Amino acid sequence: MKAKTRAWLASLLLVGVVIACAAKRVAVEGIVGEWEKQDNSLPPIHLVLSKDGIQIRARLRLSGVDLSGTAQLDGDQLRLNFSGRNEIKARFTSATTLLLAMGDREYLLSKRP
Repeated sequence: MKAKTRAWLASLLLVGVVIACAAKRVAVEGIVGEWEKQDNSLPPIHLVLSKDGIQIRARLRLSGVDLSGTAQLDGDQLRLNFSGRNEIKARFTSATTLLLAMGDREYLLSKRP
């Protein structure tokens, strides 16, 4: 193989690796809906995300307490903000699963059909 061809293949491989490692972008339309923790362990968690113009509204029911606030989506990262509470961070692991981090615990939520 000629050096020029090897260099071209190496650069193509590098571009492929960069694309594969880049943060996944999730569309707002894809996250709108209801998300629930599927296992029966405590606490029960139910999250509703809705679009209100350019803003994402969030309603979280956690252990019988209802919180209303907003959410910001950045790539596959989601930040939930509720008045008087610490920010809650989450990450979409697929189109139907969301890993929610609260304190030192993580909870896997699934999107309801």
